[in-house]
Amino acid sequence: MSVFAFSFVVSGASAETRAEKKVREAAKKVERRVINKMATTTNATSTSSFSSSTSSASSTDAACVRNAVVARENSIVSAFSAFSASMTGAHQTRLNDLSSAWNLSGKDRKTSVKAAWNNFKTSSKTAANTLKNSKKSAWASFEASRKTCKGGDKETGVSEENEGKGIDISS
Repeated sequence: MSVFAFSFVVSGASAETRAEKKVREAAKKVERRVINKMATTTNATSTSSFSSSTSSASSTDAACVRNAVVARENSIVSAFSAFSASMTGAHQTRLNDLSSAWNLSGKDRKTSVKAAWNNFKTSSKTAANTLKNSKKSAWASFEASRKTCKGGDKETGVSEENEGKGIDISS
């Protein structure tokens, strides 16, 4: 009997990892845009025409965006905690089902093993979809909240008047 060693090459990251990579790439793009905007605008500290009323409005805008960001991130943390609990439950159920299946023999074992894996697949897909929808909802809520902040730029959440204060590069 000969022994063959198999090496598996993973052709890509998991779906969650690809999604995280897209978010990081989008954040980098926004960050570059903000840096370019900041480089082309006049610095507030060197401009004497920067009034205290504008400064007050800018700090209000920054606080408003900050609150929207905090709410978004708290929502995402809660969604991920729920996802983690769902996946832990799915793995535990799979463990119990597979353990029971291997106590059987023949056709019953094969059927039970297949059912255990199908149930796990369904549970994990449901958990992933719930996480995705929760994140989508958090971002939609953030966008709506950010729009209520005075003078916020659609892409960065920053107004031109506040010259980069309160930048949110996570979107």
